Amino acid sequence: MEDYIEDLASVLAYGALGIVLLVAGFFVIDALTPGRLGQELVERRSANAAIVVAAGLLAVGAVITSSIAASLEDSLAEGLGSAAGYGVAGIVLQGVAFKAMDVITPGRLGDVIYDRQVAPIAVVHAAFSLAVGAMLAASIA
Repeated sequence: MEDYIEDLASVLAYGALGIVLLVAGFFVIDALTPGRLGQELVERRSANAAIVVAAGLLAVGAVITSSIAASLEDSLAEGLGSAAGYGVAGIVLQGVAFKAMDVITPGRLGDVIYDRQVAPIAVVHAAFSLAVGAMLAASIA
């Protein structure tokens, strides 16, 4: 029973950390785009915003998943610290990738999010974000 309680505490702690990091990832994307991203998603139902945000969250989720898997052999405190560090690094690098895509493409990517028609660059940005997340996840494993 003692192992079960420790395992349950571990699941809750890593789960809480993962949720906090995902929320932080959303706020980074929101900070890198003009306006309020939540309003664009809920009130204006922007497909471009949904594509970019969903890919960004999946990418951050992949990094968090790899960081948790890589840290399970450590003590809970060490593992949480390691997972948090990798997660924050992943979020920062996703932000850098967002800005890099913004620089190498014409126009401003943040503005494309608010277009009413699905923009091809939103799909390309999503693929770029997922690729960055996969590479970061692999580097942690």
